[in-house]
Amino acid sequence: MSEKRGLMDVLQQRVDRFEGAKALVLTTFDGVELLTVPSSSFPIASDEIQLILQYISASSNAHDQIPKLGLGNVNYIVTWLESGILVQAKFEAAMLMILLSFDANLGIIDDNLEVLSKILQPFTSSNFINSNA
Repeated sequence: MSEKRGLMDVLQQRVDRFEGAKALVLTTFDGVELLTVPSSSFPIASDEIQLILQYISASSNAHDQIPKLGLGNVNYIVTWLESGILVQAKFEAAMLMILLSFDANLGIIDDNLEVLSKILQPFTSSNFINSNA
């Protein structure tokens, strides 16, 4: 089994266990899509993925600027969209975005992001991103 296939399988299990998750998208800060994992329970259209990708630059700037304003560190940003709730988290050199349904349990975001951070850590370093983007 290839590394990418194994990673995709693990992420598919995580997305399917995350109540209300519609899709998980990992990108570079420049918007290069590294992987997309749709939920088995929620169909997601390609235009929804494109909509998610439009939010990268704004969230990347917010992650960088908010600490400079003395407002503390940003763990993640939550945005309400027409098609659901978008959670964006910065993982070293990558941006993880999770599209949730409106009835998703937002109380478990921290736990899920912590687990996803550990799973994705080898794949979100700047060395890995630069060699694969």
